[in-house]
Amino acid sequence: MQRIVERHQIEGQDERQRVFNRLVDILRVEKGYTAIFHYEGLTFETESARTVEETIRSLILKLHKAGCSNLRTRLNFRGPRYLAEREPWANYSDSALHEAGRT
Repeated sequence: MQRIVERHQIEGQDERQRVFNRLVDILRVEKGYTAIFHYEGLTFETESARTVEETIRSLILKLHKAGCSNLRTRLNFRGPRYLAEREPWANYSDSALHEAGRT
């Protein structure tokens, strides 16, 4: 029953301070939502969460733990509908990096 329900744009810096800009797929699964993000041959996938917002926060935490920083996201597609970059950016604090001792 997995199907992509939203796509979010994510920007940030990887552990080498290289800037990236990619899409994150948000899938509807049996118990809620999950996110799948591909970068540099790596795949980050979240556990299922009740809401899209919880799913995005879970992905951000995984990326912080992998050394990514300066992360922000915005909704770009809801189903097949392109939202023409009208949605606002959500910025995420790098505090998780500091707590993990990565900076």
